[in-house]
Amino acid sequence: MCQHLLKVLSITLLFYLTACSSNKSPDTKNANKKSPDAVYRKVDNAKNSLAWQGLYQGIFPCSNCEGIATALKLNPDMTYTLRTRELGREDKDKKSEGRFAWIDNAHIQLTADGQSRTFAVGRDFLQLVGPGGKALPAKNPKAFVLEKTD
Repeated sequence: MCQHLLKVLSITLLFYLTACSSNKSPDTKNANKKSPDAVYRKVDNAKNSLAWQGLYQGIFPCSNCEGIATALKLNPDMTYTLRTRELGREDKDKKSEGRFAWIDNAHIQLTADGQSRTFAVGRDFLQLVGPGGKALPAKNPKAFVLEKTD
């Protein structure tokens, strides 16, 4: 029961942080929703052709927890804020900030504290990828996807 409550509170916190920042009308939100079977595809010239700035959220898989709640904010000045929380294990968010760089106009690389993460950039989503931009192995294609929420 306690773990379930913690999970609900964690997800509520992530949504609370972004509740007032959405500027889309309800009709636009429904029109842009992806079907559950939607295929995520990166955009070759995402840097110049997409509105990539904004907040992205999702829950990544975790081998020893219920999932990793993740919120990533990309700013126009090429900085980012990343918040994560291991659901069922942690009581507070881990926060990191830093700069990101574009790689081949289709991927971004976050760098902070000697660590880097690479994401493929698509229309209203980011997908965590491995070296060389290859998708991470997962049974569920949405397992490492963050959806744009603003």
